[in-house]
Amino acid sequence: MDLFGIKKVEKRILEIKQILGDEGRRKDMARGVAMPTFEGRLKNANRPLLAELEGLETKRKFAHDNRNLFVNVLTITIALFVAFFVPSWEISLQEKHREKTDIQSLYQSIIANEDIFISNFNTIKYAQNNGLPMSTPEFHIEFPVSENVHKKLQRGLGIDQYRFLLYFLNQTELLNQQIKVVRGAMAESSPLSAHDMRVRSFYTTMESLENGDWETAKFNYIHDTSCILYMFQKTFPSIEINERESTISCSTESLNRLFYHFGFIRAEIPDWLVPELRAALNERETGLGDRLIQ
Repeated sequence: MDLFGIKKVEKRILEIKQILGDEGRRKDMARGVAMPTFEGRLKNANRPLLAELEGLETKRKFAHDNRNLFVNVLTITIALFVAFFVPSWEISLQEKHREKTDIQSLYQSIIANEDIFISNFNTIKYAQNNGLPMSTPEFHIEFPVSENVHKKLQRGLGIDQYRFLLYFLNQTELLNQQIKVVRGAMAESSPLSAHDMRVRSFYTTMESLENGDWETAKFNYIHDTSCILYMFQKTFPSIEINERESTISCSTESLNRLFYHFGFIRAEIPDWLVPELRAALNERETGLGDRLIQ
């Protein structure tokens, strides 16, 4: 595409030069006339061509200058775009990928921590019931979450469900603190009795997170962990799940606990959760969910 008309101008310049240099044309003008007459006739015939040629040469130079200016400006613009916008775009993509990876990792950590909780609980209970020494409890996974991911979790889950998640994370941290105490005691006294005060303190905490209905217990590590995983699946479709996790949901108990202990702000409740929460309250008391959740 000839944006500046340079090709058209150059084509006409070539045509004029060919006319001016045409020997056949000169001979036709010189035939049968004296030299002065021929020179005058040639000069008159060439005058408009030479004037046009001069104008075209000027126009070509102007077009070349404009094209060069355009190319320079375009080059600078592209360089500035690459320098300022492309890195930002790449950083943005990297941040989104990192957020997605962090959410997936947190999701996997929650699954693993549920299994660790059950294993530790059963191990202590078995040792206490059978008079056996304490086996080393396994630490839960504490996955560090960036500020950006925390913001994304809060926006996606809604503030009440986000507080529900934070409570789970805090309880997991508390369990690890007590596991650290138990493991330290085991290092000092081996074997360690399963009825040791530090083991019993740890077991009491686990019992409080395993027993109790929705009114008396603020969190149930088994029922409510599954509910949190379900919320992740509904909020972040990109999460990869396996067959085992495809059937989980929020139990009526977990939803009543969520409503009772963590509150209800309609603007902060995801649309998918509203009918499930209403149904859970209705199951607790006929018509309760219909009255409280519009």
